[in-house]
Amino acid sequence: MALLRLPAPVCAPRTPAPPVTPASGWPFSASLRLSVHPAHPPPPGDTCLRMALTICTRFTDEYQLFEELGKGAFSVVRRCVKISSGQEYAAKIINTKKLSARDHQKLEREARICRLLKHPNIVRLHDSISEEGFHYLVFDLVT
Repeated sequence: MALLRLPAPVCAPRTPAPPVTPASGWPFSASLRLSVHPAHPPPPGDTCLRMALTICTRFTDEYQLFEELGKGAFSVVRRCVKISSGQEYAAKIINTKKLSARDHQKLEREARICRLLKHPNIVRLHDSISEEGFHYLVFDLVT
């Protein structure tokens, strides 16, 4: 079952975090908190709040990054492991700061299309996570 990741504007870092880049070293971790506007608190047990908590994750909360497998002009591919399952994947890390608005749209469209493709000869996209400055596409690891 594929998870749908939607922008979650209620997410905010607990403390001001320094910019995270591949050059700053891997693996790294970041923590988040859920911010709720005090004038409009959600009712207890609100479904939207539970969804926001589920969606408000960072790549590093779910995956641990390892060695670089390849590099391009806008991205780098690294081996990663899903923390909850121990399964290995290939993470394509795209520096979105270098992309135009049109390139962002193309990236989102490509991710949507890749999620639909299921064939033994096509590398499968398992996850797509967008964070400030970077977009992570998690594919099958082909060795």
